[in-house]
Amino acid sequence: MLFQGLGEKRMYFKLAALLVLVSCASHKTLENPIVTSDFSTVSSGPLDSGMPNYVIDETFTKTQVNRAPASFKKSIEEESDDGDLSLKQIYFSVLYEQYLSLNQSLNHSSKVNTCPRFHNQHLEMNEKNQDSSKFYLTQAPKKDELAYYPVWSLPLGVGSREVMAYELRLRKNPRDIILSAVDHHVEKIEKELIKICDTGVSDNYFKLENIVTYFSSKEGFSHLDKLKAYLKVPVFSNMLLKGNFLLSKEEESLTKSEKQLMNRSNSWLINEYLVSLSKKRKIIYRVGRVD
Repeated sequence: MLFQGLGEKRMYFKLAALLVLVSCASHKTLENPIVTSDFSTVSSGPLDSGMPNYVIDETFTKTQVNRAPASFKKSIEEESDDGDLSLKQIYFSVLYEQYLSLNQSLNHSSKVNTCPRFHNQHLEMNEKNQDSSKFYLTQAPKKDELAYYPVWSLPLGVGSREVMAYELRLRKNPRDIILSAVDHHVEKIEKELIKICDTGVSDNYFKLENIVTYFSSKEGFSHLDKLKAYLKVPVFSNMLLKGNFLLSKEEESLTKSEKQLMNRSNSWLINEYLVSLSKKRKIIYRVGRVD
């Protein structure tokens, strides 16, 4: 009888645990996006989003984080027609656009051949895409300058683990390291896009939804806390990578879709941070063009 009672208790706890797991999987609660954010140090662990664990410039300051720059507002009014687009559609547009741009810089063709959930957008973007992005090659920066060169924070597979590209700076040619790291990163974006095209959503999209809802209903967060939370989402994380890696005028590197996303999610802080990093890179003079 004693063993029978113990068996029944074990079964009860297993059923209870299963119900908790199913409940968590089927119902997404509003979570504080800041709690698990840790981008401040090079040695922090990998993020569950699979995005780079960027080192953050903690000297970055901004007095008003919720007001869009006037020039950007004007730009959106003139070129944006996103009123009928859902946040999901904007997310897909931005992520796919970033994927195409980074992929082309590596001279690779897209492997996202069909997209049932966003069929029309997928076709339109493929037709319009004429980007022939080149890239900047940055020599490995000093450790205390790593925050200004996000591309060196990209994870790179070494054996059965991932290490930051910066950790390999003394072992391989900088060009080979960066191209391998970007290629590894693009593969992760590609996997997410395939899932989005098949199901219409992804875990990272839900992170964006959560952040937008949470920040709109809560106040009192510092700009650094918000920045760290935003950078857990690929569409924002990729903006830093593009600004450092792709060959373009960094002040004009945001696309129409990216501006639409910033407008819809009130994430203009990302643009301010991009401009800040660009200015500091120009001061350091470490960027060299690669043809």
